[in-house]
Amino acid sequence: QYHLKSDLDMSCFISINGLNHEDEPINYFPHSFNLAVIDGKVVHTPYFVFRMFNMLGENKLHTSINDGLDISEDDSIGVISAMDEGSIQIFAWRYDDLDQLEKSLSFTVENLNSKFQNANNFHVNAYLIDETHTNPYTYYEIEGNDNNRGQYNLETAELELVSSFDKSISGGNLSFDFDLKNYSVLLLTVEPN
Repeated sequence: QYHLKSDLDMSCFISINGLNHEDEPINYFPHSFNLAVIDGKVVHTPYFVFRMFNMLGENKLHTSINDGLDISEDDSIGVISAMDEGSIQIFAWRYDDLDQLEKSLSFTVENLNSKFQNANNFHVNAYLIDETHTNPYTYYEIEGNDNNRGQYNLETAELELVSSFDKSISGGNLSFDFDLKNYSVLLLTVEPN
């Protein structure tokens, strides 16, 4: 289901390792040389990216960066937006080998009056994957958090909600800013209150 929304050939991108040992705890952080989604008892970061793709609605919306394409001129930032009957979802990513500084991105969702009749206030949730958010390697290896008796995050894996706020529209549009570190993926959900 994830690959249908992202147009990816899943056989090229995913591996699931170590699932034949479900009853045995592991005492090391599993590492894989490919794009592992689940490795032993650890749900890895790529899984969460596909989970974000799955949260996108069925109806793709026009999206642009600086009134241009949906990918920046230097290919370092991209954005996809979609809609279902109850909300709008914005999926943004940043991958820039040259610029490691945090960037502030400005988002504007236009014509909300035509999409949601009589709605003036909206609720925004922001889910983030980066070096320190929704990142099991950082959580277990760098920060040294408890590995749940070798079960890691297999049963508890969730996207990290980093911001949740209400905002009123202005002129039918909703605007807000979000800082995005390098090598990160962001999912915003916008729904009427």
